[in-house]
Amino acid sequence: TDRSAAGKVGVGGEHADQGKGEGEGEAHESARDATDSASSPAATDSASPSKSSTWNAPSDATSTNGSVSSTPSQNIMTNEEVVAVIAASVRRQIESDIFVPLMEKLHELLGEANAEEENALKTKMSLAKSNPQTFYGIPVHQISPSSWESATYHLSNIDSFTLPCDKLDALLAAAKEIPNLYLQEHPGTTEHLGADDFLPIFIYVLMNSKINELSYLSILLCNLCDPDKRLSETGYYLATFEAAVEHIKQLDVGADIM
Repeated sequence: TDRSAAGKVGVGGEHADQGKGEGEGEAHESARDATDSASSPAATDSASPSKSSTWNAPSDATSTNGSVSSTPSQNIMTNEEVVAVIAASVRRQIESDIFVPLMEKLHELLGEANAEEENALKTKMSLAKSNPQTFYGIPVHQISPSSWESATYHLSNIDSFTLPCDKLDALLAAAKEIPNLYLQEHPGTTEHLGADDFLPIFIYVLMNSKINELSYLSILLCNLCDPDKRLSETGYYLATFEAAVEHIKQLDVGADIM
């Protein structure tokens, strides 16, 4: 009886152990399946919040130490800048629609009225072009080794533009190039070009530029310049351009050269 009971217990134990092992195996497989399912891309996407393919950073940047920076974006324009961009766009469109269709007739009328003055300017510029920089009142220590080549190049390109606003931009680029070139060609200098230093250099650059009709250009820019720009940096350099043209008109090339 004891042996039979023991046998039954043994058989029952084997069945219990086998059932236990099978139960544990199924439990491990279920846990493994659940883990694999949770780690799958579909499960990850369903578990995480919905998101688009492109992520835009928030306006306030977070630093590496976790603090939030309150520095505004560098791409934000001020109201004044927005107004300036809109005004420039409107100005360009107006010049395209009004000036371009009339420019040939305008050039014809101004050419007839200023033919004598235009020819006189061309003659003076041709005769004085070969003069040294000191002839125009440029001090020896401010002489440009390149003869202000880059500034002359910018100013010579002014005839390649059609719209007055683009011509003004070319004039501004040439004027700004003069102090930049001066600092490049005179390293170590602490002297900055003042208004009295700038005008003789600008006259020299203007005389050596390849502007075909200086009188026509002067009338065009002075009369069609945006009134708002008259009060800005552009207005200052335009006034300098007017003064330089007037100086050339009054220049007695033959007597001055002698």
